[in-house]
Formats: sequence, C-alpha cells, structure tokens
Amino acid sequence: MTRNLIMILIVGLFTIVLVENSFAQSKYKKGKERVENKRKERDEDFIKIGVMGIYKPNYEGSDDYNEIGFPIIEIKYDRYFFNIDGLGMFLWKGKFVELTTAVGYEAGRNEDDSTDLNGLGDVEDGAKGNVGLKIKLGLLSLNAGYEKQFTGENTGYQCNYGLGLMLPLSKAFIIVTGVKATYASDKYMEKYFSVNSTQSSQSGLAVYTAEAGFKSVGANIVGILNLSKNWGIQIIGNYTRLVSDAADSPIVKDKDQYFSAIGLSYKF
Repeated sequence: MTRNLIMILIVGLFTIVLVENSFAQSKYKKGKERVENKRKERDEDFIKIGVMGIYKPNYEGSDDYNEIGFPIIEIKYDRYFFNIDGLGMFLWKGKFVELTTAVGYEAGRNEDDSTDLNGLGDVEDGAKGNVGLKIKLGLLSLNAGYEKQFTGENTGYQCNYGLGLMLPLSKAFIIVTGVKATYASDKYMEKYFSVNSTQSSQSGLAVYTAEAGFKSVGANIVGILNLSKNWGIQIIGNYTRLVSDAADSPIVKDKDQYFSAIGLSYKF
C-alpha cells in the first residue's frame, strides 16, 4: 500500500514537472517570438524623402488637367507613421490584419481652380481624420477606410473600399494593382456635386441635388523599382469613373478621371 502510494506520488510529481517545463518552454517561445516580432517591426523603421511629379484633374470631375511637383516625405517609427494620409499610428498590426488611424489634410476646392467653377464658391479646406482596415491574404489584400473632415467646412464623410494584388516580379521590381469604389455621404455630395439656387444664378448651371451613394469606381497600378538599397522610383497610374449622382452633376465635365505620377526617393 505504501509502495503504491509512493509510486503514485512519484508519477504525479514527474507529471507536474513535465507540464510545468512544457508550459515554461511555451511561455519562453511566445516571449521570444514577441521580441523577434518587435525587433522586426523596428527593423522596418525608415525615413524616405524625395520629389514626385503629378498630373491630375483641376478638380473632381474636370476635363482640364495640370502638372504639379510634390515632396515625398514618409516616416515610420515603431507603430507611428507619417505619409500622404497624415500623421497616424497602427492600432493593430498582425500577420493578417492591420488597423490604422491618422489625421491629415483635406484640400477642399477653390473656385479659382477652373473657370468651370465660376459662381460656385469655395469648399473650405481643413483637417480630416481617417481610419483604415487592411486584411492580407497572401498577395491579395482587402482594404476599407473611413474619412471625415472635422475642421473648416462640414463636407460629410467618405468610405473607400478596395481589392489589391501585389506582384513581385523580381527582388528589385514590384507591381501593386487593384480596384476600388468610394461611397460619399449626403453632405459630401451636396458640397462637391450639388448646385443650389444661388450657385445656379451665379454660374448659369442648372439647379441640381446630388444624394448619398457610391460616387466612383476605378482601378490603379503602382510600379516600384528599387535602384539600390536606398534609391527607388515609383510610377503611379490611376483611373476613376464617376458614377450615379456624381456623374450626372452639371459640375462634372468628364466622368473619366485620370491621375499619373512618377517619383524619385531616398530611403534612410
């Protein structure tokens, strides 16, 4: 009886040691993975500067285009970043899911941007906030975003949806392409595509009321060529088709909108 009891105690103690050891190893492994992931994230920190030439419509719906130069300034440090979307941070950055938020700048629309806008007045610029969600499925990615201007004029909000595909053609050359759609609120459509009675009398355009809905669909392609470890070239092509109430607005002179850009950058 005593011998059996001793054997049971020994077996029980041995089992506890094995379980504890296994738990400790698992905890150590997870801790090590967290450290390695953190180190990897920090290794991705960078500063990128450069210049980009852009060819774009004078305003959303214009049939006239202009060329401008624009600085490239991108910074990533730990979970924080600064880029064309503004100053932001990763709320969540996992293997398959990324959630970001940022505060940026909305340029608005100036009546002086085009003679086609005479009599419509300005849409004030201001700061805007945005939230973005990205789901990564191998080379595919699903994207969704919400943006709203919160200073200056109340221009409502927009929701952006997209499907992207990354094609690494070589170590030095990557192509990213995708399709997109944008939904706009009543207030956004009112400010950018509607014509009220006062604007109608001043511009000669017919009174028009644009309501909330999908305002555009499109496709884009980006080519990234790494000339060296630090130097790189970006080429961007973007096609947008205005649809629904946006396309029927008398403000719109061309439903088909094109955007292209080429830039040279240096990455620290």
